Amino acid sequence: QLQTQVKHYIGLPVDTADITTLDRLGMTLKVTREGQSMKLRLPFIRPAESRKEIKDILVDMTRAAKGASAPAEDMSDLDNDASA
Repeated sequence: QLQTQVKHYIGLPVDTADITTLDRLGMTLKVTREGQSMKLRLPFIRPAESRKEIKDILVDMTRAAKGASAPAEDMSDLDNDASA
């Protein structure tokens, strides 16, 4: 799912992505692409004011990235996930 966020928000397709640091403004990721490793900064869509809000922001970002990459017929699955 982090790979999908990197592609959606930064525009860079990556093979792997792992969080190395996290703060109220975003996260630093260690990513690999075509055998090369690098660090990227992925800013949050809004600043977080608490730990709970970080989780909420990550969920929002994941849903947005999945929604942008999903074919139109798969969008109904996202609606089902949101109600769970």
